[in-house]
Amino acid sequence: MWAKMVTENVYNEMLKKQYNKCAICKKPQPKYSIYKWSEKRLSIDHNHSTGRIRGLLCSKCNLAIGLLKEDVKTLKRAIRYLEKWQETA
Repeated sequence: MWAKMVTENVYNEMLKKQYNKCAICKKPQPKYSIYKWSEKRLSIDHNHSTGRIRGLLCSKCNLAIGLLKEDVKTLKRAIRYLEKWQETA
């Protein structure tokens, strides 16, 4: 429902503000999906409790925060875990 409320103009303005990149990983919006004839767009991310739109995310970042149930504490623990086991140069 929330995605339907975002017009093409609003989406394009959001995309411009994010420099055509995912709000998390900063990778550029892909040009095509796995189906070469279909345009691939960044996902419209929203808060599942409030419905408030937050930004545009690539499918991997959108899936990652969704799998961790948008839980900030869990995401912070994941960061600490990765930092603990990060290879040192």
